[in-house]
Amino acid sequence: VVATANNQFAGSLFVNSFWLDLVNGYVWWINCVHVREEFRRQGIYEQMYNFVKEQVTKREDVVALRLIVNPANAKAKDAYEKAGMSQLHYLLYQEKVRTFE
Repeated sequence: VVATANNQFAGSLFVNSFWLDLVNGYVWWINCVHVREEFRRQGIYEQMYNFVKEQVTKREDVVALRLIVNPANAKAKDAYEKAGMSQLHYLLYQEKVRTFE
C-alpha cells in the first residue's frame, strides 16, 4: 500500500497473510510501515490502514489485522491505537541464525 500527499510519496506499508488455526481464519500482518517524516502526524498511516481494512471487509476468511511495534515508539503506538488497533498480550521471540544489524 502506498500513500501520496501533495503529489509526493508520503508512506507505505506491506501486508502478508497466514492461516491461524487458533482463530480458524487468516491473519493479515502489516509490515514495513513507513511514513516520511514531513508527513507524520497527518493521518497518512490511518489512510493506509483504512484501505487495508476496506479490503478485509470484502473477505470473510480474514479475522484480524496485526503488526509488531517497538514498545519505545510512543508515536507509532498512538497512531495504531487511533486507527482502531489495540495491544495484544503476546511476546516476540527470535533466534539469530546469522549476524544482521
